[in-house]
Amino acid sequence: MKSKRLFRLQVGVIIALVLYIVLAVYMFFAIPAGQPKWSSIGLANSEIQSADLQRLRTDLHSAVSSLATFRHDKNELLLVSFAATISTICFLGWSLFIIGRVKREDSIHDAF
Repeated sequence: MKSKRLFRLQVGVIIALVLYIVLAVYMFFAIPAGQPKWSSIGLANSEIQSADLQRLRTDLHSAVSSLATFRHDKNELLLVSFAATISTICFLGWSLFIIGRVKREDSIHDAF
């Protein structure tokens, strides 16, 4: 059952595997792992009580900046995940089509 189509299918599967590995590595590094110091309500309340106005301004700026970065990264990850999902669906549909054609070709060759 040596066929150019099976070879192309194998190459396509290898490419899909490599792309999914790259996607997994990208998500591993892009998703924030640690929690910011202001994520605890109790810690935030004690910091607010003891901080001066300048420090509160700095902390607020840092929090807003972190939220904006998170939002941007979240949107990028959603877009990449959507594109990967659509690509996988198309690839799997194409694979099923090619496998069906190869099976039909083999059954025709076996009949002769």
